[in-house]
Amino acid sequence: MSYLEDVKNALRVIDNLCKEALKEPESLEGYIDEIRDKADEADTSLEFLKDVINDGISDLKNVIEVFEDGV
Repeated sequence: MSYLEDVKNALRVIDNLCKEALKEPESLEGYIDEIRDKADEADTSLEFLKDVINDGISDLKNVIEVFEDGV
């Protein structure tokens, strides 16, 4: 599940950026932009992951229907 890894990595980066931003408040605007970019990356990965899960559920339902029709 590389999408899940992408989300975890983005959250780690966001956490680190927040910690760095606290140390350098004069550079806060730049950190905010980076945090937003990483949040967008995480959101995109979550959307892809959601689509993969929904496709899997749909496929599973189709298999169950075929199995029930054959029994």
